Amino acid sequence: MRTKPKEYKWLRAEELPAKIEALKKSGRFFTIAFQKDTKEYRVMNGKVNAFNRLAGGTTPKKAEGKFTMFDAQKDGFRTANMNTAYYLRADGIEYAII
Repeated sequence: MRTKPKEYKWLRAEELPAKIEALKKSGRFFTIAFQKDTKEYRVMNGKVNAFNRLAGGTTPKKAEGKFTMFDAQKDGFRTANMNTAYYLRADGIEYAII
């Protein structure tokens, strides 16, 4: 069941990498919505630091603005694009990325 967020905030696009890094350190689940390279929109729910499930335990280097996360709905690893992200929900706070 989805819970109502505690707060709604704006997040500047240049602040998003720091927020993703903080989520990586905390190991918490979050939801991100972004536009894929194929111009489709995607919403993913997962976490960033689940790399112990990968063979070798590390991810390959990604292009600028992209990061790998574990997608809990697909039960696999996916690449998300920070450059085209427009929504983030983490720690009970919904962010609109501007």
